[in-house]
Amino acid sequence: MKTLRGKPAFVVSGLVFEGMWLVCVLAPGMLIVAGLTLANVLLHRALMADWSRQAVVVAAVFVSGVAMDFFLYALGILIRHDGQWGLPYWHVLLWINFALALGFAFPFLQGRVALASLVGAIAGPLSYLAGSAVGGEVSLASPSVVWVPVMALIWACYLGGWAYWAPRDVLPAAL
Repeated sequence: MKTLRGKPAFVVSGLVFEGMWLVCVLAPGMLIVAGLTLANVLLHRALMADWSRQAVVVAAVFVSGVAMDFFLYALGILIRHDGQWGLPYWHVLLWINFALALGFAFPFLQGRVALASLVGAIAGPLSYLAGSAVGGEVSLASPSVVWVPVMALIWACYLGGWAYWAPRDVLPAAL
């Protein structure tokens, strides 16, 4: 297992992702988010044994995640507080950070579709609700009692699908 200053890579990756989530939600300035995302890409590039093969999975997670959230904005399930349409730039960059973290911070989900689906059903909607609660620029449509179960189902399918699909020989060693 790769380490970074004695810490397992999954711990470092998980902490970096949580930090990026906070920055995106609380201080979504373009230069801050873009600079930190670039730094995160470089960090994960150093951690990945076979960047060219692993980058394909990272790109696929990124593109499918942006498409999923684009769909949620288009349906009005996710709402921007600034009145604009589509994903804010920081939301797109957050997907890059999630795609990088998926293989490193959550290696225990690989091949465990039921567990990944459960984690997705809980963590997916909660991240949107938490972002909205702390004053983020995005919220779930009202009434949330209707949309939280929809988000739970979508995220269960999304994360469960990646746990099933992602090739074990491409993702980081822990998988």
